[in-house]
Amino acid sequence: MKRIFSCVTFMFVLFLFSITSLKAASMSFSPSNLKKGSQTKLSISGLEESASYSLSYSNGYSSILSVSVNYCGSGTSINKSNSCQIIYSTVGSGTVTVSLIRTSGEGNDTVASAKVTVNGGNNNITTKQTPKTTKQTTKAQTTTTAALKSTNANLSKLVVKDQDGAVLSYTPEFKNDVYEYTVEALSGVEKIQLEPSMEDAKANLVISDNVNEKLKEGQTTKITITVTAEDGITKKAYNINVNKAALNSDATLKSLIISEAMDFKLQNGVYEYTVGIEKNVSALTIKCIPNSETSKCSITGNSNLKNKSVVKVLVTAEDGSKKEYKINISKKSDNVKKITMEDIKDPLIIISLSIVAFALIGGIFYTVKR
Repeated sequence: MKRIFSCVTFMFVLFLFSITSLKAASMSFSPSNLKKGSQTKLSISGLEESASYSLSYSNGYSSILSVSVNYCGSGTSINKSNSCQIIYSTVGSGTVTVSLIRTSGEGNDTVASAKVTVNGGNNNITTKQTPKTTKQTTKAQTTTTAALKSTNANLSKLVVKDQDGAVLSYTPEFKNDVYEYTVEALSGVEKIQLEPSMEDAKANLVISDNVNEKLKEGQTTKITITVTAEDGITKKAYNINVNKAALNSDATLKSLIISEAMDFKLQNGVYEYTVGIEKNVSALTIKCIPNSETSKCSITGNSNLKNKSVVKVLVTAEDGSKKEYKINISKKSDNVKKITMEDIKDPLIIISLSIVAFALIGGIFYTVKR
């Protein structure tokens, strides 16, 4: 009996623990019933850090609500954890239901929803018919006709931005019946933001989770916008293929100018040069321009220059590739050649000196005789 009691007690405690540890997402409007021209706040809480969420609107929300401040993310995507808020301005009357959809895992599950009513409006069309007065009195009839649900799942506009909000171009030009687009993202673009607009405000759209992922160099990321019409059946998918440029590996120079050597010319594929300068020059005035705007150049050894000094220009590409240009210094005054005993052994030099000597001796004799 004691064992049974212990087991029941343990299971009861475990049940209580599971209930208290359960963390459910929730959302609510405050206020949930208001007049047109006022503001309402949507509070979302209980968001799991490891899960992905998006919002789904119904009942022609764009003609009733307008987002003033979105602290939860961009568009319908939510990139916050735990809790966040969205502030709306009311621009029309009616009732809007907002659903919180968990997009991670298998399928899309609605985990919470909230409703807001502006001026108590609804989407039913009510027609009151009053018959003509006759001898016999006929009661007025009230007819309620439900509007047909739209099958429009088209986008009307698409704006692509980088992580800093700068607008990015894409090809081809947007059309609602074109479903494949390409964005060429430069190496500085880390993430993109999508701002799609729907033709029918009663439709819903979901953007694939990888829109929040960091782009990888040299790879293509395919992001999909899925639009579901009001009827819940008609769907269209717009694909945005983002090509992230690979890091540049060009570590060559486009131009190298040395003010102290006006005749110096940079040659393609040549990385070592000899430059003649005046004796009083102690440093070169160098301007280097890499072929790639993302590459950088640095200069070393350009001080207290002497004959046979070496100035080095190092070019570093965006991907870390490097190329070094060497400039060997030759000071002009140091290049005057002195005649040594080895030079005197040269036959031409001996003959030249002999002629000079004979000329001097002949001149002396001629002067003495006179």
